[in-house]
Amino acid sequence: MISKATPPRLTTEGDDPGQDISLREVWGTVVRHRILIALTALALVVAAGIYTWMQVPAYQSVVTLRIDESNSTGSVLSSLSPVAGLSRGKIETEMRVLQSRRVTEAVVDSLNLTLRVQEPAGARTLIVIHDLPRTGGEGHYELARRSDGSYAMTATATAPTVRAPASVAVGQPFTLGTARLSLGPDVARDKPQAIVFNISPFRGTVSGVRSGIAVERADLVSHVVNVTYTSADPRVAADVPNVLAARFLEEKLSGLRSESRSTVQFLREQVSSYNEQLRLAEERVRSYRESQQVVSLTEEASEQVRRLAADQAEYDRLRSERQSLATLLAEVTAAARAGVSNGTSGTSPYRRLASFPVFLVNRAVQDMLQSLTALETRRSEVLVQRTEVDNDVQSINERIGQIEEQLLQLARSYLASLDSQIASKQSSLNRFGGELARIPSREVGFARLSREQDLLTQIYNLLQTRLKEAEIQAAAEPSDVEIIDSALVPITPISPNPVKNVGLGLILGLGLGVALAFVRQAVDTKIRSRQDVEQATSGAPVLGMIPRIRISQLAPLSPNGNGKGKAAQGGRGKHVDDVREYGPVTRRNPQSPVAESYRALRTNIMFAGADSSPRVLVVTSAFPGDGKSTSASNLAITLAQQGTRTLLVDADLRRGVLHSVFGISSDPGLSHVLLGKVPLDEAISTVSAGENGVVLDVLPTGVLPPNPAELLGHQRTRDLVETLRERYEMIIFDAPPLNLVTDAAVLGTVADATILVARNGITDRRALEHAALQLSHVGAVLGGVILNDVVGDENSYYNSGYGYTYGAYRRN
Repeated sequence: MISKATPPRLTTEGDDPGQDISLREVWGTVVRHRILIALTALALVVAAGIYTWMQVPAYQSVVTLRIDESNSTGSVLSSLSPVAGLSRGKIETEMRVLQSRRVTEAVVDSLNLTLRVQEPAGARTLIVIHDLPRTGGEGHYELARRSDGSYAMTATATAPTVRAPASVAVGQPFTLGTARLSLGPDVARDKPQAIVFNISPFRGTVSGVRSGIAVERADLVSHVVNVTYTSADPRVAADVPNVLAARFLEEKLSGLRSESRSTVQFLREQVSSYNEQLRLAEERVRSYRESQQVVSLTEEASEQVRRLAADQAEYDRLRSERQSLATLLAEVTAAARAGVSNGTSGTSPYRRLASFPVFLVNRAVQDMLQSLTALETRRSEVLVQRTEVDNDVQSINERIGQIEEQLLQLARSYLASLDSQIASKQSSLNRFGGELARIPSREVGFARLSREQDLLTQIYNLLQTRLKEAEIQAAAEPSDVEIIDSALVPITPISPNPVKNVGLGLILGLGLGVALAFVRQAVDTKIRSRQDVEQATSGAPVLGMIPRIRISQLAPLSPNGNGKGKAAQGGRGKHVDDVREYGPVTRRNPQSPVAESYRALRTNIMFAGADSSPRVLVVTSAFPGDGKSTSASNLAITLAQQGTRTLLVDADLRRGVLHSVFGISSDPGLSHVLLGKVPLDEAISTVSAGENGVVLDVLPTGVLPPNPAELLGHQRTRDLVETLRERYEMIIFDAPPLNLVTDAAVLGTVADATILVARNGITDRRALEHAALQLSHVGAVLGGVILNDVVGDENSYYNSGYGYTYGAYRRN
């Protein structure tokens, strides 16, 4: 049935229990190829055994760490909401640090991993390392024992400047470039006949060690992290994670202490500064009391006076604070623009923002200042050995810039808040202007000075408290990271696993053997039956089975275009090779069984629709040579012989041949009509379709355009199809192969149905399957498939009824 409801789809494994392949057939295939399956399984088992025997044993060890989410140093001051959550993901951060190149380099230096003893395997103690710099001495060295106990050395050094001694004595140091080594006491004891070792480049060794380190959380709930290392040497497998954890703790402790020292130094500077400010404020209060003879403000003023004085003092304080902050922001911004920024190695000008009074009582600002101080300290340490363009320095500068931006945004936000408070306080003072004018100025001045003194006293006391806390924290050990279990020297290797490898080889061998059996049976992927067509197109109907036709069955054309003449010469065994040479069989020999098969095809198409038969058909194929032009021309002739007004359109604007088939000119044609150069009636040719004056209208290609797909996909093509629907009862488009160009898929979207042509023994199942999928992708309807060039049992009806062996045309 031709329907747009469910386009054909590709077959997938397990789609339909009604598939043709049954369990009985599968078992029969396995039994028939049991020797192949057994030999394949045996070969895979032997290969797995050889692989297991040749594989170098690998050992693995793990160290377990506890990493808390909390900050080990605590907070110096309270935090603000805009920077809350900065400590989130601490465990993930520490895991990244554990895998960092810097920590790995420290491990390689500590364990001298650039030197590796290959023979005897794992005997690292044979070579005593006195000095092994990161560069120099790289190469491959072999020592052969002599009769006197010394060893002759053969060296293959990487650098030509490395000079190796010809002979090495046990216990006597020798140099290889910048490396200084000696043969240890174990050599005198074990007396190995040969010692082979390598000194690898430092960078390559670090990369190799990093690739063997795995850091992962024990689970998602706990704060436990496992650091695992895999190596061919069991002792190295344990030493690397242990040293890695120790170096990590050591660097963490060093960084925390440096950070604490910077915090203590900053707080001491602030205490000294505010101590002087407090002294000056107390002196101003004393001088004012003496000059204005202020004894007791409580006894001299009423509650109203105190309120107004407090408002005025608060207003003045806000303005003063706002002016100070604006000035400070301008100075900091100017200093940053002048070059004192995170791009230099100097002190960041944004540190001054943290010393502003209101920010001194804010823990978040001080935490950011503490981080800024630590980063600047770290940058200074890195710049001792590196330049400003180094990646690590650039990364530190980027983090400093982020903290500076946060400090600047907080200061600007607070400045805006001061503007709002000043406006509100000004409004309140304006309402009580008359009352404020009657308050003695000495009372207001005394209240203002007293408030300034009280504020400085509070800040000074707070700084003293925080300084003591920071001094205590600087002396404390970090408690957020702890080694729970150290790595132990593994006894048994984790790989290879003989049982697992052989078992896997057996399973893979059986599976491969079964697969080879099916491949051997199904190696022929050509379309050879109706079932092959249905499987390749997911159940698309086979509309016609066209038998093979031979030249001896064709009668020559008579002058009126029919096939009443004498049979064509060429022998019984030769089949038709080109439709252009012999013409359509339905016109040449309409009484032949082949012509009858095309009439059966016509009937199937006319009654395929559920409600009405399709009127616009696209005939195409997967690849050239499948017989699409032959099928299109013969189908059109059978429709015309039935009395149906039929138009055959040669839509193969790349290499159309229908004009040669019917002996007409290709110019003008379809391309001229679509481009608007020729009217439709002038482009259509009328040809004979058989006896009794039956005719068929043919629209040839016209001049072949450079862009056929774009031309066929234009709106003019849709308009042309609608015009043809009004004039003809049946329109058949002969389109190019689907798997090569998109022309047929484009035409399929404007047609009622698309018919695929497959050639028995030539068309590949995958090609036909892909062609059906192409139509499905564009939403075209696959009306069915024509299978031509059928021989033997594939066309038993004709074999029994007529006794012929037939075939479709071979090429367009």
